[in-house]
Amino acid sequence: MADYDEGRSRSNNSVASEWLLNAKESAGDTLDDLPVERTVGRMKYVPTICAFAAVVAGITGHSWNEQTRRPTLFGWMIVVVAFVSFVVAIIMVRSDQNKLVLLRGVAKKALREALDRALYPFELLLENAAYGLPLRSGTERTAGIEYDGTRFYRDSEYSVTKLNDPAFRDTWSRFEIRHDPEYPSLTPSSTWGQFFADSAVSADKMFDSTITKWRDALDVTDVVQVEALRCDEFFQRLKSLPMLLEMNQHMAEFSIATAFSGPQDLYPQFIERVAALLRHLPPRTQ
Repeated sequence: MADYDEGRSRSNNSVASEWLLNAKESAGDTLDDLPVERTVGRMKYVPTICAFAAVVAGITGHSWNEQTRRPTLFGWMIVVVAFVSFVVAIIMVRSDQNKLVLLRGVAKKALREALDRALYPFELLLENAAYGLPLRSGTERTAGIEYDGTRFYRDSEYSVTKLNDPAFRDTWSRFEIRHDPEYPSLTPSSTWGQFFADSAVSADKMFDSTITKWRDALDVTDVVQVEALRCDEFFQRLKSLPMLLEMNQHMAEFSIATAFSGPQDLYPQFIERVAALLRHLPPRTQ
């Protein structure tokens, strides 16, 4: 697909790699060379070996002195081995938990990047609507809607509110979906319809690859929310816009409102699913 916002929207793998690299640097060492990782890597079989040793000690029966009613030297050795086994087991569990938290953070960053890709055409449409509604049928450009791009970028709640704003939806009828965005323009050039479709298809692939690669690190709720959005009817409509436009080439005018309309209003449910997923994801990165 065309790289509409080069330097801004990256693939989920590049985002994950960069985030992981930053996490390693902030730790002051590489992940593979962390002291805990080195220790666990060398002693991951210690608990099993110690458990085996304890069983053997129990079979031999030389760990307790019946006369002094105290452990023998061999018994004390078993106590030390058991304690070491316990400590190693704790280290391994904590290491696994820390690693899971790190990987989950990487996965959620990648999911957020995919969602941003899907929503970027709407963000650009908001900017165009704020700039001023385009000329149509000989009318003059009208004043734009109220919109704060910086706040939209940083505040998820504000983003959802603006995307679901009736004033924003009212502007759709003023934008011809077969025309290019006006402010800012896209490089390389692309129509609104192709832009919406390419972004949705790209986001869907990013969601799929992230789920496939990081499924074990993600919460079940995260996966459910992502799959709900991917299966959403409006999201599917976005991906099929080129086919819809090809079937309606005979129409002199074909607005974004017309393209998004149907027997049912699917957009509110789409935004609800976007909002539900946003609640599980971190803020946008700079």
